[in-house]
Amino acid sequence: MKKIKALSIFLICFFCLSTVVVAKEIDYVLDEGKRIPIPLTYEVKKVIKNLGEAGFMNHPEGLFIDSEGFIYIADTENHRILKISKEGEVQQVFTEAEGKSFHNPKGVFVDEDGVIWIGDTGNLRIATLYPDGRDRKVYVKPDSPLLENDFTFDPSKIYVNSTGYIYALKGTNLLSMDEQNHFRGFIGAKEVGFNLTRTLIRVFGTKSQKDRTLKQNPDSYTNFIIANDGMIYGTVGNAKDGGQIRKLNSVGKNTYPDEFYGEKTYDQHGILREPNFVDITVADNGIISVLERNLGKVYQYDQEGNLLTVFGGIGEHKGVFQIPSSIATDQEGNIYVLDYNANTLQMFEPTHFIKLIHQAVTL
Repeated sequence: MKKIKALSIFLICFFCLSTVVVAKEIDYVLDEGKRIPIPLTYEVKKVIKNLGEAGFMNHPEGLFIDSEGFIYIADTENHRILKISKEGEVQQVFTEAEGKSFHNPKGVFVDEDGVIWIGDTGNLRIATLYPDGRDRKVYVKPDSPLLENDFTFDPSKIYVNSTGYIYALKGTNLLSMDEQNHFRGFIGAKEVGFNLTRTLIRVFGTKSQKDRTLKQNPDSYTNFIIANDGMIYGTVGNAKDGGQIRKLNSVGKNTYPDEFYGEKTYDQHGILREPNFVDITVADNGIISVLERNLGKVYQYDQEGNLLTVFGGIGEHKGVFQIPSSIATDQEGNIYVLDYNANTLQMFEPTHFIKLIHQAVTL
């Protein structure tokens, strides 16, 4: 099935290559690491920067789009949460919960009831507000023997599933809690495989050898989302051998193809750089788009791990980014990218070409 879908993508690309136009950044796919140009897949339709009386954003880090199409932004260093329309008009500004001002909030989520969940990172809490801004509840570090005394609860990203379980990204750990603020465990940790040498060092090695061994940690999550299919999709930051995209089932097992995603590149000093995926979004049709910071690219995949398009880049003009920080998709398939450094939100609309690709891989 994967080969059939890949062939469909190839045929569509082949018949449409004549429409490729010269541009500063050309969309492409990868064939054994080589970039193959393809027709334009997404066009910038809007750049939101000036928010009128609300001023400008300041290093925003979190983005969410609710079922009605309203956009929520964690305007991190302005210590506030913005609710704006697709046209960029500010609807509401949230700055506090339970009488305490937000401090460097990095994540925001809105549930089906319109309750706003805020990763109030600097205040070491998850704050929740009703749609009109009234206080609902605050969640702090759970009291659990499974959490060390020095464990700091500074959640950056939050999602709540259909059963009411709260999922939060704390540092590089993905953890779950219930409505009563009880810790329910860490999610999606990829086990470090057995290694005889490492085991012997832990038993008989010197202190320095043991310290080096302890630094070999499981993979670290950089972001996650709970999609409409109820699955947790996440990006992993230090998976050098592949598997940077995860799709976790109800027991935390990865069901997404364990392949290498993105591109390895070299910096100006000739040092190899692994892909640095910082966020992920999943459209209603199951199409996955991940945001990569080093190149400023959006890599888009289907449910079988096929690369559909790569677009974006680093720069200061429309369609590229300075430091991309978050990505989201609305119900029409438009993609939104938040820029930490440019303090902008860009909206990308899918072209007819990429819509054909999506139809081919979601049949």
